[in-house]
Amino acid sequence: WKSALAGGQPVGVPDFRDEESREKYEGDHWSPWPEDAGEGQPPPSIRGVVEPAEAGRVLAKKVWEKIGYKGG
Repeated sequence: WKSALAGGQPVGVPDFRDEESREKYEGDHWSPWPEDAGEGQPPPSIRGVVEPAEAGRVLAKKVWEKIGYKGG
C-alpha cells in the first residue's frame, strides 16, 4: 500500500523469520482499514474515504443473501 501511494516506488519489507530484520519495522502500524487509522495513517483507497452508494448497498445485500452470507 505504501508503494502504491508513493507512485509505485519500491518499499522495503522485513524478513519476518529474522527478528533483527523485523526490528526496523516495529513502530510501523500503517493500515488501510479506517477502523485502525491513527495519526498519519494512509487513506483506505486512492480516492480517500469512499462511502458506497445506496444502490450498491442494496445490491450487495441481495447478493449476500443469495449466497447465504448473514453478516453486516
